[in-house]
Amino acid sequence: MTDLEPPEPFLLRVNVEPTPSLNDPRGVDEFYKALGILMIAWGRLEGHFVVCLLTILAAPGGHLLGRNVPLQWSERAKMWRKAFDTLAPLQGMRPSASEFLTEIEDLAVDRNAIVHALWEPFDPGHPPSVGIVSIKKKIGVVDGLDIKRASITLATIRNIGSRMNELNLRLMDFSRFLTDWRRKEAPPFVNIRVV
Repeated sequence: MTDLEPPEPFLLRVNVEPTPSLNDPRGVDEFYKALGILMIAWGRLEGHFVVCLLTILAAPGGHLLGRNVPLQWSERAKMWRKAFDTLAPLQGMRPSASEFLTEIEDLAVDRNAIVHALWEPFDPGHPPSVGIVSIKKKIGVVDGLDIKRASITLATIRNIGSRMNELNLRLMDFSRFLTDWRRKEAPPFVNIRVV
């Protein structure tokens, strides 16, 4: 879904109506359900990824990566790469960690496009679809904007959510390894919090 196309010049119209809307075609309740599942799947994946970074920071040598997990995704990705590049116990997992990071970054692009889009009305065709418009800052153009459009279907949303769930399960391999490594190399925490 990450291939949003730059549009021909067009009039930008903002669709102001409640969600769900009385203008929605029949059957889009499944669309809304799939979007909710996608958002929760992303939250669980991102949360799991952050816990892996916290585990790395708490392990021997983790302090060399920084004191805190960064808020920006690009900085989290840098921390992940640096950990698997520089910490000896992790270096053997570098190829799979790099491949995993590429996949999660691809999903982050899709998630951001969906979450930050301007949503157009549903197209009641079969299958129903909805247009989204992405507006970002772009340096070097007259209006300073990079505007792209895409149309997404229920199948697209379900596919992205499914990929998020699959990655979350695959992250368990890293999570288990990191937890075992942390336990062997450092004393357990006295104050354990469940988040």
